Order: sequence, then structure tokens, then C-alpha cells
Amino acid sequence: MRRYLIILIAILVGLMVLVLIDKLANNKDPKKGLRNAHIWGASAALAVLAFGFYWLELEAAAPSSSYVPAKVIDGKIIQPDFVPSASDAQ
Repeated sequence: MRRYLIILIAILVGLMVLVLIDKLANNKDPKKGLRNAHIWGASAALAVLAFGFYWLELEAAAPSSSYVPAKVIDGKIIQPDFVPSASDAQ
């Protein structure tokens, strides 16, 4: 779910930068094609997207780790966890 929020935020940031630069430039010539506002808006969106995906990977488990589901032992819930494989421990 967080990745969809990051994608949405990246799109919104890109649109906000696009509109802000467009308003500041006060350039309404439609024949100009790709303007600086479009390039800066897309760059801002890509930067937010890259940072967001990097941030998501900081909390990710190693690809070779295995998932240990939650257990109930003596009436207490043992939280689930990711356990690194034997090859990761070396």
C-alpha cells in the first residue's frame, strides 16, 4: 500500500512543480512544445519516486531470508519475523 502512496505523492509533486513553474513563468504559448515547466515537473516526480522506492527498500528483508509466521506459545503471541538464511550469516 505504501508504494501506491509514494507513486501518488510523486505524481502530485510533479504536477505541483509543473503548475508552479508555469505560473511563475507566465508563459502561455501552446506552440512552444516541451517547456521547462514540463521538464522540471517530470524531474521532480522522478526524484520523489526514486527516493520513495529507496526508502521502502531500507526496511525490506534480504531476498534469501525466510518468513517465520506468528505463533502462539503458552498463550502468548510470538511476532512474525524474517530469518536470514545460513548463507547470509557468513
